[in-house]
Amino acid sequence: GAYVPNPVFRTDSLSCANTFCHGNWMLDKSASMFPYVYTDSVITGNNRSPVWTGNSSQIQCGSCHGLPPAGHIAATIDHCARCHTGVVDASGNIIDSTAHINGKVDVFGLEYSF
Repeated sequence: GAYVPNPVFRTDSLSCANTFCHGNWMLDKSASMFPYVYTDSVITGNNRSPVWTGNSSQIQCGSCHGLPPAGHIAATIDHCARCHTGVVDASGNIIDSTAHINGKVDVFGLEYSF
C-alpha cells in the first residue's frame, strides 16, 4: 500500500511537516504496477519539513523528492519525461502543474493514487 501523511504547519518555525507535496510519501514496491523501477522495497520523498522562509534550495527541482527519489532506479533529469509523460519535459521543467504535487503519481500518461 501507500503511506498517507497527516499534515502539520508550525507557526513558530513557519515550516510544514508531513505533507506529501514536500516529500513525505512512500510508494510500496509490492503494490506497484512498475516494480522494475524500484531499487528498494519503497520509493520515498526526502524533504519532509521545508521552511517557508528558507532559501532557494528549498524550492529547487528535486528538493522534495530527490533526483531520482530514494529507492528509484538511477535516472538523470532528462530521463524523467520518458516515464512521467505530460508532467515534465526533457529538461525537467513542469509542463502540467495540475499533474505535479497533486497527491498522485503520473506514469506513462496514467494517474495512480498514493
